[in-house]
Amino acid sequence: MIRFFRQIRHKLMEQSKVRSYLLYAAGEILLVVIGILIALQVNNWNEERKEHVIEQQILEQLSMDLQGALGDINGNIESLDQSMESTDILIQHMDSRLPYHDSIGVHISYILISPKLIMDQGGYESMKSEGIDIISNMEIKNKVINLFEGKLYFHRAFEERLEKHLSSIIDDKGQYYFKSLYQGNNFNGGAFYPGITEPLNYEVLRNDTSFRYHLLTIQANNALFQELLNTSNKSRIEALISEIKTELTHF
Repeated sequence: MIRFFRQIRHKLMEQSKVRSYLLYAAGEILLVVIGILIALQVNNWNEERKEHVIEQQILEQLSMDLQGALGDINGNIESLDQSMESTDILIQHMDSRLPYHDSIGVHISYILISPKLIMDQGGYESMKSEGIDIISNMEIKNKVINLFEGKLYFHRAFEERLEKHLSSIIDDKGQYYFKSLYQGNNFNGGAFYPGITEPLNYEVLRNDTSFRYHLLTIQANNALFQELLNTSNKSRIEALISEIKTELTHF
């Protein structure tokens, strides 16, 4: 009987040891799993932090690029306004049959200049390189894509149309219309002076119906470009700069 109880006690002790071992092993496994989960969480946090830093840098670069473009587009608006004003003055002067003087040559130079938007796209290229989803603000991301892939594409296409028309006048008709182009053009204290474009024969030029047609076409195209693209894209860029600056305050 004593032997029987000893065997039972031995079995109970063995079972207790197995139970203790299993509990210990389970605890070890749990600690390993917790450690892995913590490591993954830390890694995810580090990756999110890196992406956050990259996103901030891209937004800052986009803001700088857009501010540079805004300054350029403001200058282009002034230039086109001057071109349209010079066209009005030239047509009025020609209709009044007044004699030529150098101020008319300056106005012709203004008319024959086609400003182009110069814009750094470093921020947008970085955004595409990192993946467009690097920008977490969906509204800003969509507006940036719409601006660079849509509005500015059309903007440049219209610029090329204007430039092509002016080039056709200068290249195809210039030798018949003008003695010289943009003579004395310069930047004086940051202000642009287009120089003087002197006609070969002002009397002949003002009676040239083809030249009158070109003047009116330039005037119409400039007015359309100014309203349809320059002023509207200026408003878009200003609004986007403001939204990006607000977004950057969250970093």
